[in-house]
Amino acid sequence: MAAGDEVVDFLTQMTEPKWQPKVLVGVVRYFYGTPGSGRWSVPLVRAHAQKIAETMAVRTTPDERAARCATLLPGLAWLPQPLALLEVAW
Repeated sequence: MAAGDEVVDFLTQMTEPKWQPKVLVGVVRYFYGTPGSGRWSVPLVRAHAQKIAETMAVRTTPDERAARCATLLPGLAWLPQPLALLEVAW
């Protein structure tokens, strides 16, 4: 996706907090599905730049989920082991 300057230039036109390739990939996948290869996104970004940029402006990605769960670790340590945590996104 970043093999050429076109997608990088697109990202740098967004406000700095939105310079997130993973948000771009997520938005493109949301609208156009999962690609078969990495070259699929450049024509889509070119053809639908306004729609993609508008959606990226209001979307974020959840980061640091594991860090948010750190306060649970002492309580989880008291539970019978082994213990598995699963992340479920909705």
